[in-house]
This record gives sequence, C-alpha cells and structure tokens, in this order.
Amino acid sequence: MHADADDPLKALTGPAAPPAALREEVKRSLGERGLLAPRHAPRAMLGRSLAYAAAAALFFAAGALVGQRGASAPRTAASGQRYALFLYEDSTFRTDVPEASLVAEYSAWADSLRRRGALVAGEKLRDAEGTVLVGDAREAASAGLSGFFIVRAAGEDEALALARSCPHLRYGGRIVLREIQPT
Repeated sequence: MHADADDPLKALTGPAAPPAALREEVKRSLGERGLLAPRHAPRAMLGRSLAYAAAAALFFAAGALVGQRGASAPRTAASGQRYALFLYEDSTFRTDVPEASLVAEYSAWADSLRRRGALVAGEKLRDAEGTVLVGDAREAASAGLSGFFIVRAAGEDEALALARSCPHLRYGGRIVLREIQPT
C-alpha cells in the first residue's frame, strides 16, 4: 500500500476549496450577527462583508486542514522555542482576492509549516469585538485582531522568517510576533 493512501488530502490535484455547506454556514452566521450588508447596500460595505466571510472561511479551512493532517505531523525537538504570530487586519487589508485562492494559499502555508514540524496551532478569531476587563469594569475592544498561529522556531531570526513568509502580509495585513514564555 502506498504511504499516501491513508491521506485523501494528498491525492488532491488542485487547491482544496471549502465545502459549499461551510460557505453557506459562514454567510448565515455573519448575517445573524448583522455583519453582511443588504443587497442594496453600497459596494464598499458589501465588499467588506464578503472579506470578513472570506477571512472566516480561510482560517476555518486552514485550521481544519491542519487538524485533519496534524495527527501524522512530525514532532519537533523540545529545544525549539514557541512564538505567537498575531494577525491583524485594518482598512488596508486587500479584499479583491477570490476566497478560494486565499483559503488555498493560507492552507498551503500552514501545511508547509506543519510538515517542517514548525506549526503548533492556528485559529481564526470571530470578527466580533472582544471584551477588555479593567477591575470590575468591562469595555469593548476592536483592535483588528483576526487570528493567530503558534509556531516553533530555533530562535527569533527563524521565527521572523516564518512570520515574513505568511500570506497575510501580501494582502496588507500586519503580524505581531511575540515569544511565548517558556514554562
């Protein structure tokens, strides 16, 4: 039996697109939260809503791909340090790229890190505002944080190289790299 026979994702001849049901679920969820513009809304608002849906599907698909294939991922040396890559988006983030292309590009990037043993985790965050707690008080926080990856690298230079290779930067996103305190 061929080694790849147990992994149907390796048999794909092209980029993996999210299932139609996932796309509809993302649209439904965004609509329920009032994040999708009505059909008669200005194009800019509709474009932003579609960008949020594309980003949600993108991170979900990348996470699902990593999760499905993670069981057979090679383990990294315990000496590698962990770093967090926080992905931010603002008005400069490009929204003119087809969703399937974004999903394929981010998924391929995450999969390449996984194969090298550098990917620890990655998640897309909901587009809703977060909550900042200050003592007993609560206030809304919307800093544009859209997702994160946890990677393992030999040092800061390698972690910076991993961050610079992330597709997020090519679309106008920003990445904040932070070393995770060793336990």
